[in-house]
Amino acid sequence: MSDTAVHGVVVDAASLSALAAEAARAGDCETLSRLVAAGVPVSTVTPRGDSLLMLACYYGHIDAVRLLLDAGAEPDQPDAKGQTALAGAPLLLGGEDARIATPAGSRPPLPPE
Repeated sequence: MSDTAVHGVVVDAASLSALAAEAARAGDCETLSRLVAAGVPVSTVTPRGDSLLMLACYYGHIDAVRLLLDAGAEPDQPDAKGQTALAGAPLLLGGEDARIATPAGSRPPLPPE
């Protein structure tokens, strides 16, 4: 993604990505939806390597998780530590909400016994 003009103001891609990460972290679906519609990739990662989907999962924002998945976010996109939202969903979201981040036919890895 390159710099983008928003209402005549040029906004750099890094600022839009940082805003998307904050929106995912806060569960701000309206802002997140607008940023994705404006061209911010759902595969965006923070400087620490966290994906937007991982942030939404980590902070328990199930509506943001749904929005990102519907927009094409990959639940198995690894972060800088090799962790994925798919593997972390049961721990991060818990219970029934974890099913949303788990695509049909896939199962998160089980912890070692």
